[in-house]
Amino acid sequence: KHDLEAILPALDNVSFSEYAEQLFTEKQLRKSTVIRDSLLDRNYAYQILQGTKTPGRDKVIQLAVAMTLSVEECNRLLILSRNSPLYAKDQHDAIILFALSKHYTVMEINDMLDEYELPVLG
Repeated sequence: KHDLEAILPALDNVSFSEYAEQLFTEKQLRKSTVIRDSLLDRNYAYQILQGTKTPGRDKVIQLAVAMTLSVEECNRLLILSRNSPLYAKDQHDAIILFALSKHYTVMEINDMLDEYELPVLG
């Protein structure tokens, strides 16, 4: 779908954890609240944010949703974590894109995905 290596140089050599930290600061978010809202295991989520664990695509999306990120911010986090960005022509991703724009919770997104018999996040 996308050539990640072509996109990455444009991201100012910032790491996933550095960008996440920047977003927490800019949006005045509390890590504990974001982690709770992401429905991720607490310890695992902290390891992802510190950069000691490499997250899968769903985990990054769960964090992005809990941080109420824009589509662009979510895609940047996905790319920085070496995952593919959300792709509108994919039904699963299209639902997530819609839900991000409406600030749905992870639980609400999973309910929607489940309704369409698509794999849920997490």
